[in-house]
Order: sequence, then C-alpha cells, then structure tokens
Amino acid sequence: MTVIAKMNDQPTALVPPHLRIDQRRGQLYGWFVSCHLVVGLLALGLAGWVYQAATQITPAYWLFLALTTSLILQPVLFRLTGAYNLLSTISIVIVNAMILVAAYNYGGYLSPVLPVSIAIPLFCLFFLPTLGQVVGLAALAICYGALIVLYVDGHAFPQYLPPEKLSGLFLAGIIVATVLVTVMARGYLDLYALSRDRLRREVERHRDTADSLVEARNLAEQTTKSKGQSIAAVCDEIRMPLNAIIGFAQIISRELMGKVSDDRYRSCASDIESSGRHLLGVVDEVLDLVRLETGDLELIDDDFEMSAMVSRCSETVASLAQARNVSIECDLPNGGMMVRVDQGRMRQVIVALLSNCTTLVGGGGRVKVQLSKTAANEAMLLIRATGSTVSPERMALALEPYDDVPSDHASERLGIGYGLPIARRLVELHGGKLEVGGPKPDEAHIILTLPAERLRHG
Repeated sequence: MTVIAKMNDQPTALVPPHLRIDQRRGQLYGWFVSCHLVVGLLALGLAGWVYQAATQITPAYWLFLALTTSLILQPVLFRLTGAYNLLSTISIVIVNAMILVAAYNYGGYLSPVLPVSIAIPLFCLFFLPTLGQVVGLAALAICYGALIVLYVDGHAFPQYLPPEKLSGLFLAGIIVATVLVTVMARGYLDLYALSRDRLRREVERHRDTADSLVEARNLAEQTTKSKGQSIAAVCDEIRMPLNAIIGFAQIISRELMGKVSDDRYRSCASDIESSGRHLLGVVDEVLDLVRLETGDLELIDDDFEMSAMVSRCSETVASLAQARNVSIECDLPNGGMMVRVDQGRMRQVIVALLSNCTTLVGGGGRVKVQLSKTAANEAMLLIRATGSTVSPERMALALEPYDDVPSDHASERLGIGYGLPIARRLVELHGGKLEVGGPKPDEAHIILTLPAERLRHG
C-alpha cells in the first residue's frame, strides 16, 4: 500500500481543506485526528467498564467523562477553526488531566491507568509545536509530581474499584497504551516514508537540474569557442591583405620604386599606412582577446629584470607622451627586480597601461611609474596619472570588454579599444591582478600586482 493510499485511510474529512495542500502536513493532521478519535473511544469504553464495576460513581467520574468528551470534540473544532497549534496544546493538557483524575481515584500512584502516560511524550514530540511540547511535558511532570507528593505525605488515595477489578483495569491500561504507541509508530513510519520519497524526488530534481546546467555550460563553452574560432579566422583573413596594403603604402610613401610626381599621393599613402597599422593593431587585440576567452593563449615564462622592462616600455611611449606634452617619470629600484613572466605579454601589458594613461592625461599632465615590493613580497607596479581627464570610476569601466559593460554605463565606456581589458586578463593569467582607483577626480591610479611566486631572488 502506497503512502497516498494510507493517507486516504485516515479521517481526513476532519482536516480543513486549506491544510491538505501539503501532503506531509496533511498526513500529520490526519494522524492527529485519528489519535484523538482512538483515545476518545478507548476512554469512553474504559469509562463504561468503570461505571459497571465501580462501587461508587463520584463527581470525579463525571469529570473524567467530560474531559473525554471534550477530547473527542477537538477534531471537530480543528475542522472548523484550523487552529492546530492551540488545539493540540489543549488536547495534551486534557489527556494529562484525564490520567490524573483516573489515577487518583482508581489506585493512586499504583493505578493501572498510569501506563497510558507513556504515550504522552510520544504524542508531544509527534504532533505538537515547541510550545505545545513544553506545556505537555510540564503537565505530565505536574501529574506525576502531585501523585508523588500525596504518596510521600501519606495521603490515602480513594479506591472506588473492588480489588479484584484492578487487574482488569491494569490490563485495559496496557491495551490502551499499546494501541496509542502503535498508532503513533504507524504515523511515524508513514511520515518517514513520505519524507524519504520527497527527499528522493528532490535529489532527482536537483540531479536533473545539475545535468541540465552542465549541458548548458558545455554548450555555452562550445558556442564561445566556435565563435572565437570564427572571429580568429576572420581576423587572420583580414591580416593578410592588410599587411599587403601597409606594405604597398610604405613603398609609395617612401618612393622605393621611383619618384611620386604629386606630393598629395605620398601624403595619402602615409595616411593609408598609418590607418592600416592602427587597424592591424585592433585586429591583433581582437585575436588576443579571443584567445584569452577560449583559453588558447599560453604563456611562455622566463626570468626577466622588471625594472629594465618598465624602462624600455616607457621609452616606447615617449614619443606619444611628447606629442601630448605629458611627462613620464620612472621610480625604479636600484637593485632591479627579477620576475618570471612571459616577457612579450608583460611588455604588452605595461605598454598598454602607459599609453592609455598618457592618452587620458591632458596637456601638461604627468604619469609617474613606481616599481616596488609589497609587505607580502609581491611585485607591484603603480602608475599615477595626474591631470587625468577621466574619473577613476570611468577608468575602471575601461578594464572591461565592451560586452561586459552594463547597458546603463555604455555611454561612459572609453573609446580606447581592447588594450586595457586584454592587459587585465593577461595579468590575471600570470596570477596577478589589475586595479584602478584614485584619491582625486583628476588623478587615476593603476596598480599591477604579481604574486610572490613570480619573483626570483639572488
């Protein structure tokens, strides 16, 4: 029999419809109703037997009967109100009161009714919220405490059953306790099976989701790689005729194959060469970015002197700085600094940083380069661009490829190509990091940090 079939066997008609939506909670409420009906009917049967066997019917008997009736009515109130927490707490107090009344009047601390109390802790843990558990267990402790105090005080418990009937009452108590424990154990097992099935379904659902995510990731990686390969192929196709165009423009502008009669032709050829070299640089940047995104770019590491590399890079951009009336100052360590990097790629990074800073600094500005070691023994290259016409916030956007810049910031994206995004990714490929900041709106800082394992000593 399945869990759902077992649920249908419960008196779920007394469970409010809005509480049956969740299968597990609906089953719990069904067992709650079942226990009330079972306990109530057993208590009524016990009361009928006592009525026949007792030597005297006292007000305590009618109190027990009233408590039993109120217990049976709890499922009806639950159906009308849905107040599960309140009614379940009241129910456990009623059951404790029934046990106390029956035990006091029919045997005291030796009453055969006391075995029924073994079901109370199970009832508390199974059905009740935290507050109800505290109330139920406290009521049980009070019940036992009252009987113990009366016994220690020498109180004579009234006995309204003939001694020969006590064995029957004891047997009835054992039966009631057994039935209650069995009912609740059955509920525990069904709820455990339901929870296990739900957990299994959740695990399967998450496994399917994980498989779908892996498949989607693989597809995205394959798509990215295919796109990168297509772009790389297009760039390679562009490079071949572009090199030819640059070469022919050089021949014309330098008059290698004879004089050019009109100077305008020579000027046009120079413009073609300049534009071609710029376009070739853009193509090379796109190729580098594609290789970085697809993971096809590999570093060729070797030991190099970092100070000398920075000095040569500053000389490379000196003509650009002079044209823009920007001064470049280098503060390099005297003893040098040996690092293990890909020299070509690191040179590409430093030139990109210096040239972009020089471009973004207005006339009369200054670019200062400092090379040092951090407290963590990392190599740090700090470039200060004083007189920058671009805020550090906009400068940070320049580190992102065009596709990574949020649409609401697209208008702030600097038109300086892919040089800085490529530089950042090349630094990250070396295990380092590239950061942009600045204490003032007109002063931008670019900090290149290489990890300690990239430094060489001695």
